[in-house]
Amino acid sequence: MRIKFLTIISSLLIVALAFTSCLHGHDQSDITYPSNSSITAFTMGNIESTYTKVIDGKDSTITATVTGVNYPFSIDQLNHVIQNVDSLPYRTNVSKVAVEITADSDYILYTKEGKEIVWSSKDSLNFEQPIEFKVVAYDMSVGIPYLVRINVHQVDPEAMAWTWMNTNFNGTQMVRQKAVTFKQHIYVFSEQEDQVAVTSTSINDGRNWSDLVALDIAEKADYSTAMSWNDTMYIIADGKLYQTTDGSSWEAVQEVPALSNLVANFETDKGKQLMAINQEGTTFIETKDGLTWFEAGTVPADFPRKNLSFSSYPLPSNQDLERIVVVGQNDNKPYNITWSRLSSETSWGDNGPSKIEYACPNLDMLAIAHFDEYLYAFGGDGLLNDSDIPGFKYFYRSTDQGIHWKAVKEDILFPTEFADLYNNANGNFSYTVDENNYLWIMWSNSSNVWRGRINKLAKNN
Repeated sequence: MRIKFLTIISSLLIVALAFTSCLHGHDQSDITYPSNSSITAFTMGNIESTYTKVIDGKDSTITATVTGVNYPFSIDQLNHVIQNVDSLPYRTNVSKVAVEITADSDYILYTKEGKEIVWSSKDSLNFEQPIEFKVVAYDMSVGIPYLVRINVHQVDPEAMAWTWMNTNFNGTQMVRQKAVTFKQHIYVFSEQEDQVAVTSTSINDGRNWSDLVALDIAEKADYSTAMSWNDTMYIIADGKLYQTTDGSSWEAVQEVPALSNLVANFETDKGKQLMAINQEGTTFIETKDGLTWFEAGTVPADFPRKNLSFSSYPLPSNQDLERIVVVGQNDNKPYNITWSRLSSETSWGDNGPSKIEYACPNLDMLAIAHFDEYLYAFGGDGLLNDSDIPGFKYFYRSTDQGIHWKAVKEDILFPTEFADLYNNANGNFSYTVDENNYLWIMWSNSSNVWRGRINKLAKNN
């Protein structure tokens, strides 16, 4: 305590001498010195950081510069707390930071290793822990300390974090499967010898799954046609459409033509629609309410009809319009072509790339999902321009609504365990995306369930 006291006294003596020198030659008997001791502005200089990052499976050295003026600081004068409004990027090194401070006095003290030191704009400060600053007023009084902290993202917001769920999932009894998110639950439909069976879990759980139970439907259902829309879950059995509103009791939908597949759907405040293909595979059949069904045009010859996967999402420029993108099994080309339409349109268009190298790979069980304003595709073993691609090696990202695609080699990656899980499952898996932005993947031939999410998509961020 004695050492700390002497340090404070010496600092104040330095400040006092500075004040005296400023006032030299003036008659001080008529001067009243102000007691104001507030910090009114705080900025930081540029910060250069060097760190190691895994890119395409290899360690790479990255040097990044944070521009200080892009991160303004707020000053809470009531609680005397100063901090940056937006956190600095993940891995920013704040151990050597230069700052600029505007205050009621030019004389400011800060704490370093338990000592009070007169601040200079030339100082390089360690903000790995918050620092206290005090303004010495012109009347020599010391103001209430300000706690200054520089906030840095503690996780990489651009990275996808994965969690293995220690579950009782019935994957050992499954071969082919499909997952559907319905009323805050995940339902996994599995092809079985006599009838499709289903198991489920809450999206807030994921570890405890219900027993695998066969659907109570007379005809054998097609597991790959399961879909949720408009608070109802649907599945096709021998051309007949069945529905459930509680996930367990199924009934046939009346007055709907015989169907071969459910293609896609969307729901907005302005309208909703479910899209299907008739049993002959020639005509789109659609409904806006689940009661009245109508023909909606001829199915193009190259339109996918097997292993369909779709994503629908609002346009950035108009939240009342949805873009619907569909992919599926493609046996005719060494790459995959996406098909899309807007919710205001009635016909589908194919999205061929300008160059084959930017095409969507033709992956087995190709899946697509929409995260963070982009489309992502992934799946099993496949081809791109006659080159073999191992299953679950990369996500493929499209920034132009499914036309051009590029492998993602950093941040958004699969766990290394997926290669073995894919082989052990003989290529069989299912996936779904829940309302919390988690991507769930369930594997056959095991109880393995994983979920991943891009960090910045957590709702509390």
